[in-house]
Amino acid sequence: MKATFPPMTRAQFAPIYAFVMKQRGRYESFTLIPPVLNAGLGSPAGTPLVKDASQTGRSVTTDGWTNDIQIFKAGDFVKFANHDKVYTIIADVSSHATEGTATIQIEPALVTSPANDSAITYTSVPFTVALRSGVQEFDTGTSGLFSFEIDFEEVL
Repeated sequence: MKATFPPMTRAQFAPIYAFVMKQRGRYESFTLIPPVLNAGLGSPAGTPLVKDASQTGRSVTTDGWTNDIQIFKAGDFVKFANHDKVYTIIADVSSHATEGTATIQIEPALVTSPANDSAITYTSVPFTVALRSGVQEFDTGTSGLFSFEIDFEEVL
């Protein structure tokens, strides 16, 4: 992920730069909810949970959805309780017409199996990230405004 900030005054830039320095390059991690990606493209509703333990691979069976609705669109993100990994939904998902169940196709494969009845986060999905590089640069122009761009990578 890359964040590009609009031109900033020194007073606006200073706390951002201080936070970046506090990360000690790539050594510290923090939680980031990308503002443009905080809501998916689908219309999930209900109280969704993982259905059954011991799931592996690139799909997760879930229940607790409102019946017969489109839950997710390809490209939405989900995170399961007790997981640090965020998964990308790779195909549109609708709930079963009468049971409120749905199988979600994800990428990459599950890092670990989510527990039965684990909660599913699908809005404001928090990514655990670190700075991609130990070197952070900024520019200033004759206007006195700072230009800053930063790269992140997901960490587990």
